[in-house]
Amino acid sequence: MKTNKLALFSGICLLALAACSGGEGKKAPVAADTTANTQQLDPKAIVDSVKANNPILSQHNNEQNPLKFVLTHEEYMLFGNFCAASSYAKQLNNEDWVLLAPMDRAFKGLTEDELRELKRPENRKMLDDFIGRHIIRVPFSIYKLQDDLKVENILGKSVTPDLKTLTLDGAKYTSLEFKTRIGTVICMEEAIGLDKEAIKALSKKKK
Repeated sequence: MKTNKLALFSGICLLALAACSGGEGKKAPVAADTTANTQQLDPKAIVDSVKANNPILSQHNNEQNPLKFVLTHEEYMLFGNFCAASSYAKQLNNEDWVLLAPMDRAFKGLTEDELRELKRPENRKMLDDFIGRHIIRVPFSIYKLQDDLKVENILGKSVTPDLKTLTLDGAKYTSLEFKTRIGTVICMEEAIGLDKEAIKALSKKKK
C-alpha cells in the first residue's frame, strides 16, 4: 500500500515539474530578441550580461556619448564614421539624443569606395538626411514601446514603432539599448532609409 502511495506522489510531482517548465523549456533571450521578451526582464541586466560576454563592449567602448560609442565599437564603425562626417556630429557629442545605430552588416553589398562617396562634402545633404533619421528626441526607450507611441527625429519627422514587424521607421531594431553619459544608443539590425542604389550611383557619377 505504501509503495502505491509513493508512486502516486512521485507521478504528481513529475507532472507539476513538467507544467512549470513548459515541456521543452524556454530558451534564454539573446541580443536580437524582441522587445516583448525584454519587457519581462531587467534592461540593465540584459546590457550587463551582453557586456560580460563581449570583451569589445566591456573594454574598448567609449561610453561618454553616442558618437564616441559608435566610433569605438567595431560592429558600428561604418555608421560611426558616417555620423562623424555629418552635420550632427557636434550634437551627438554634446547633447542628449537617442541614436539608432545599425550594425556594419546593414551596409553589406556596398564597397568601401561606394561608402566613401557618401562622406564627400558635395554629398552632405544625402548623408545628413540618412543620419538624421537615426537621431531620436528624448525621452525614448525600446523597453517602453507602444503601438500608439509617436516620437520625433532630429529632422522633425514623426517616427512610430511597429510592434508587429519589430521596426522603427521601417528598420528592424534589437533588444539592446546602451546608456552613455550623454545620450543613448539603440542597436539596430537594419539601417533606416538606406538607399544602396542611390549610393552606388554617386560612385558611378564620378567616373
